[in-house]
Amino acid sequence: RLGGCEVSRSKSTSDDFWRTGREEERVELDALEGEPAPALAVTDWVNADDSTTLDAFRGKVVLVEFWGIWCGPCRARMPELRRLHEAYADRGLSVVGLHTTKDADGAAEYIASNNIPWAVGLDDDKQSVAAYAVPHFPSFYLIDRTGVLRMANPYDGDLESAIQALLKE
Repeated sequence: RLGGCEVSRSKSTSDDFWRTGREEERVELDALEGEPAPALAVTDWVNADDSTTLDAFRGKVVLVEFWGIWCGPCRARMPELRRLHEAYADRGLSVVGLHTTKDADGAAEYIASNNIPWAVGLDDDKQSVAAYAVPHFPSFYLIDRTGVLRMANPYDGDLESAIQALLKE
């Protein structure tokens, strides 16, 4: 346990970063690591063109956050995401939000009223949630510059260090 959270190491990579969740809970997540990131199934985009895909972010490190306006912990993480966006965007980090199907009709208003500058896609009938084996909200995924999913749900305390490491590659 770290910071009151169950953590484990990934079985699919040799990095030294902790992942959220016990080893037995991470089987699907660990299987995603080291593979090309699954496509995002999006009905609409906010702050991006509707034809946006992950390929548009190739050459950047992408932090994908699965969240929803109904999720208190998700809203609580927004200042940290904004800080990461502001600190690392000029070094090659792109933050991409994936809003859940639940309450998606209120997402655009929330994004506008909170001045969220990064691209946010509205998940298409939970297809992205399924493709990424999202265990809970919020959940975070790091994709490297070549489009490979490198970390599925890294431990919050390691997230910034993991971003820094991927940006150095």
